[in-house]
Amino acid sequence: MYYFIFILILLLLIFPIPAAIVSFFGMGYFNQKVSYLFMFIFVLGISLFALYYSPNISDDFYRYQQNMRIMRAATGIPDLFSLINSNTTLNYQSDSILFNILEYFITKTSRFNLLPYISTVITYGSILFPLVDLKVHGYINRIVFFWLSIQTLLLFSLFFTFNTMRWAIACALFFLILYFYNKTQLKRYLYLFVIPILFHLGIILAVALTIYFYFIKKVSIKKVLPALLSLIIYLNIAKLFTGTGTIARIAQMTTGYSTDFMNRNTNGLIVVFLHRLVTILIISSAMIYIYRKTKAKTNSKLDRVLIVFTICLILLSGSMIQNRYLLVVSLIALLDIGMSYFNTKLVLTQFDVLLILIMTLISVSASSIIAYADVKDMMFSQPFIEVFFSNIFSLLKNIPI
Repeated sequence: MYYFIFILILLLLIFPIPAAIVSFFGMGYFNQKVSYLFMFIFVLGISLFALYYSPNISDDFYRYQQNMRIMRAATGIPDLFSLINSNTTLNYQSDSILFNILEYFITKTSRFNLLPYISTVITYGSILFPLVDLKVHGYINRIVFFWLSIQTLLLFSLFFTFNTMRWAIACALFFLILYFYNKTQLKRYLYLFVIPILFHLGIILAVALTIYFYFIKKVSIKKVLPALLSLIIYLNIAKLFTGTGTIARIAQMTTGYSTDFMNRNTNGLIVVFLHRLVTILIISSAMIYIYRKTKAKTNSKLDRVLIVFTICLILLSGSMIQNRYLLVVSLIALLDIGMSYFNTKLVLTQFDVLLILIMTLISVSASSIIAYADVKDMMFSQPFIEVFFSNIFSLLKNIPI
């Protein structure tokens, strides 16, 4: 195995992206702690595509490039936030404090494509670590690992991580911190949820609901109803909050995203349908595990949180918030499956396994179609095949300025 690792690291220098693909299979095959190393190689390698990504004018990354050009005028962090608060172009992301700081330091290199690269590294590292950790400690087997990791990576396509960077990082970090808490049951991890909020304020609903349900000792209808009623009331009065400040900005964001304002063609409508189908199938798979754990009396708070988030998703129907939170609820469901497998593998019936298998095949197939629709029109400053087979020194030396 050590010879294999040595050859892989050598391959990482010569052909880093092919090495990353090989590492993905090594990450799932080996059960020892070396899986973390394979994960590290995969994340660093596969993200290298971002260094040569050339966005269209309609892409989020194009807008971030324009923002970074403005940020170059700042002479320090305090000056950066003064500039953000005074500049109408930058003001919309003023609450994304950590993302703004990341952008600022990248402006000093003049290599703006480092932004999607670092974003993808953070995102993929955050969503894969819990799954690798579960496999290393024997909570899931190789088959379940490949299922969960492939499904999760398809939810975070390269185009998604290259463009929707703030939301991608926020969702991925939310997933990672949720895993840490459920693994340790230490409440100090709950305070880490402020980190994803500092990348995208929109994740605050997921954070608020999660913290609420983890601070109460027992999840019951009496405890759930006030939270759901509060959400319904807030959605109806959010438009009354005006002015400036964080609370007003959250309310304005809620009002703006309370309807589905996108004008989609037929292909766009199909993609939205597939997103919803994938979420329903992932949640349904998780519900089978929850049902079996209920029979075995081994339910966890994460099960109840998933149920509440699913209800919230229904309440948000017809809004852009629902479209955004399809990813959040899917992540919670996938994490619940991973953390449930060890407790339910002996009580799952053959029918359960068959049903989960069918839903998995459909959800992975639908996710593949969505990912393909995302990446098929991506443009690169160098030919794709050339980037794929370039060595690490060439890739780093020729990053576009």
